Amino acid sequence: MVNATSTDRELVRIALMYYEEGLTQAGIAKRVGISRSLVSKYLHDAEDAGIVRHVVNSESAYSSRLALQLEQEFGAKKAIVVDTSGIDERYVADLTQQAAVEGFMRDILQAKVIALTWGTTIRGFVDAFPYERNAEATVVPLIGGMGSTAFEVHANQLVHDLAQKLQASCQFVYAPALVADVEMKRSLESNGAIRSVFDVARTADFALLGISSPKVKNYTLKRLGYISEEDLRKLEEAGVMGDVNLSFFDRDGRPMDDVLDSRIVGLGIDDIKPIEKRATVCFVPSKTEALYVALSSGITNYVAMTDSIARELLRMREKDVS
Repeated sequence: MVNATSTDRELVRIALMYYEEGLTQAGIAKRVGISRSLVSKYLHDAEDAGIVRHVVNSESAYSSRLALQLEQEFGAKKAIVVDTSGIDERYVADLTQQAAVEGFMRDILQAKVIALTWGTTIRGFVDAFPYERNAEATVVPLIGGMGSTAFEVHANQLVHDLAQKLQASCQFVYAPALVADVEMKRSLESNGAIRSVFDVARTADFALLGISSPKVKNYTLKRLGYISEEDLRKLEEAGVMGDVNLSFFDRDGRPMDDVLDSRIVGLGIDDIKPIEKRATVCFVPSKTEALYVALSSGITNYVAMTDSIARELLRMREKDVS
């Protein structure tokens, strides 16, 4: 099938809210974060494009309906779902990253402070992001990142690369993400330069988060040597469901500060949650359970994912509330 463009996806989303959910134009404007006049224009454009007749008529209606269900069930501010039917598995990650970039673009271009965590998913998002302009913005890391291996997925490098694409300024944290003990962590975080960057990160308008789980095959933390087999065993025994910014959480989304977190130089879950827009991208099925907890507990409220992951999240939700 032909994949819907970002413009088509947005028109369908607005049309579904208006014609199927019964929201007013003012209500849609508030929910989406655009002006009422732009909502009106989108509805007219949807009619002109043949997307709206007496019913919403578009190939992207299927994924848009899933996205709206996710927003309703989890209280998410924005959900983006990619229809992967007929798509070769090799291209699913790139397709989802591109949809996430298109879906989050307006928010990033309007943000004054953009904060990033680390990892391969964030690397893919930054690589997919086009050269745009938000010269008034500052891009900062949510965690330390100095290291001798895989520097391309470290927060400082990702911050630099996104800032370059936005023609924005950036700040770095010159410290490792994970240190040997709590005393070293306290010493580093008491440093004025490091503390000031994290203070800026706390004021972010938009945060891009990588969510993972020790249950994921080839777990990045283990693969890059951040944690040992013994650490991994402790995480599993403690009932860790996932991690965000190297901060681990349980099945209720509560921080597990006694499991490695005391050694992490970066913002924890309770520091990240006050950020207004907290986005993540997921196309790896084995991360679904961690994503479910992160969505249910409000760790993330902007999401982009495949349709299969969306359906599984909704199935899990239905099972929980029944």
